[in-house]
Amino acid sequence: AYGGLKRALGLAGGATVYPRFLGSDYAFADVSAQATLAPSLPLLARHSLVATLRGRALWGAPAGLLQVGGIARGYPIASVPEPPSETGPDILPPGLGFSEALRGFEDHTVRATSVAIATARYRYPLIVDHGWASTFYLLPSFFIRQVDVEAFGAAAYSDSPTSPWLRSAGGAVFIRTAISSVPLSLYYQVAARFDAALPPLHLVGLSIE
Repeated sequence: AYGGLKRALGLAGGATVYPRFLGSDYAFADVSAQATLAPSLPLLARHSLVATLRGRALWGAPAGLLQVGGIARGYPIASVPEPPSETGPDILPPGLGFSEALRGFEDHTVRATSVAIATARYRYPLIVDHGWASTFYLLPSFFIRQVDVEAFGAAAYSDSPTSPWLRSAGGAVFIRTAISSVPLSLYYQVAARFDAALPPLHLVGLSIE
């Protein structure tokens, strides 16, 4: 339970078709596939390594319909810096779209119709297991489960005309807590970006996990 995913091999895929005769303005297909590998690591009991390779293509879609990056984990509290991102074609209602998250580029997006993304994440948990039945005698119970230290790398290659490559590497610290029965994590992440002339990203956020 403390180490999370320790050993795994996963394969996934999907396809969705949007034909004109069913009311779509454009006839195109959304095709995706993903492979996940978590090898068993020696020496330590709780550390883990998870690598993923995923691809997605919008065949026949208008250029720029797929958003790559610009999606943060949970609720971002602060992000430094905040550079402008690209906007896609205005053919969908607000809040709807096709997107792929990319770690290290939570604040920046490029527009494409196909992308391949490779990621790797190493994690070591520091166990705390300490809590209080009532916080300040007024608020619900508060429990600190563990502190996870991570190192990661990510690389994406898309058909974006402006930034086909998006690559990053960095680290993060997650404080895993529980307020009453709600699992809440506070995290800080720093990432160096090697493309699109972007400076390092510092990100603080909250997530339920």
